[in-house]
This record gives sequence, C-alpha cells and structure tokens, in this order.
Amino acid sequence: MRHLAILGALVALSALSACGNPLGDMNRLSEVDVDDAAAAIVAAELSGDAALVDQLTAGEQATAAAATAAAPDPEPRRGLLGLFGGRRDAPALASSDAPAASDTVPMGTALPFGEIARVCDVRRGDLGREVISAEGYRVHDTIPAATDPRIFYVTGFKDRCARTFTATVVLESDAATHEFVRYASGIDAPYSAPDEAYEEIKSRICRVRRGQPCGDRIGRLSDRLQFLTLYDSFGGSPDEWVEILLHDGAVAAIGWQRL
Repeated sequence: MRHLAILGALVALSALSACGNPLGDMNRLSEVDVDDAAAAIVAAELSGDAALVDQLTAGEQATAAAATAAAPDPEPRRGLLGLFGGRRDAPALASSDAPAASDTVPMGTALPFGEIARVCDVRRGDLGREVISAEGYRVHDTIPAATDPRIFYVTGFKDRCARTFTATVVLESDAATHEFVRYASGIDAPYSAPDEAYEEIKSRICRVRRGQPCGDRIGRLSDRLQFLTLYDSFGGSPDEWVEILLHDGAVAAIGWQRL
C-alpha cells in the first residue's frame, strides 16, 4: 500500500546516531540481545508476513496462548501507522496536557521527555552526529545507536540558538506526509497542538479550509516546515508520543499525541 511505503521510507531515513554526553551508560542497539524467535516476531510485524511467526517453537506458542487467555482483550497493534495517528475513539487533548516549555538552558541539560528548550551557548563539536537534515533544520543525536533516552539538538533557527529535547527515537515528516496521514489514511486522530498550528499555517498559505489538503501550493507550504515525532522508548507499539512542528525558523508548536 502507498501509505506503508511512505512510512517505511520515513523510518529508513530516520536512522539514529550521535556522540558522548552526560547521559553516558545506556544500551546501544549492537549490545541488545535479540533471540531468533523475538527477531521473527519483529520481522513479521513490520513486513506483514504472518508466516514468520511460525518459526516460534511449540513451547513458546503454548506459553503465548496461555498468557493471551489470561489477559484482557488488548487494543489492536497499530504497527507503523501508530507512529502518526491515534484511535478513532481517542479523546481530544486538553490544553493542560501540552508538554511543558522551558526557556533557555545550558548545553548538556537533560530535559524531561516532552519539554523543549533553547540552548544558545552551542559548541558545534558537542552537538553529536547529524541524523536528520530537512528544510534547513538539522537534528543531532548525542549517543550513537542508543536504545535509551538521550539529548538531541536541533539547529536552523532564526535566533541562531539551538533547541534541545530528550528522546529515544526521533522521526521526521514533511507537509505532504502529514497531509496524507491526516486526510487520506483513514486515521481519525484527535488534533494535537502541532496539528492545530499546521491548520492555521496551511489556511494562510494555501487558502483552503480546515481538514482540506493544501493543493498546488504544497511546495510553498513545505518551505521551512518540518514535523518531528519523539518517542521515549525503543520498540513496541507506543500509545503516546510528542510532536514538534518547526516553521519559518522557529518552533511553531509542541504537543502530546495519545492513542
């Protein structure tokens, strides 16, 4: 399907990387032991090939069946689409749910997940490895291939200061991808603060009403506009994450999205 190809490309283009900083002792991807059965499950979820699950041993299948029988009915796993949308029956976010926003902090500050702050005493050599470059913004990961939360930096703002946040996984998406997920994928998620900010920017530039794609002005809308999606854990199917909308050299909005 076209949307899975788009989302798969996003994940492939959002490889994690970085260098050392105050969040030192944490697991790296190369240090995480994954047995053959677990690897088969992950591969099956990502590819949609249910035959891979048959690689589980009979004993593991029996254990999984017993655990399923004892547990309440789970929510459906959303796979890659869970990276961008919530359940159809998810409640709208209250304003008090918005992540806290700090002002300016020293370089090396590890913020709580969901907060973003300005860092003006930037030492370029301490930013970490660049992992995302899009629309004039550059995201730097400070610990390469880690599987625990660590500090990220974003540059490309008009005030020449970086922005910092803490996350485990960071994905980026552009205006066209956001519009596909929001308007064409069939996902009816509640609007987050970045969604609302996007609608306002889109209305001003594209001259279309709320809930409608930008149309032939999408190229102009995409200029200096980028979404960042932050997760605080590695693997699994997250039920909440943080979205950041960057536009015109500033942070336009930051907010939670929940299933």
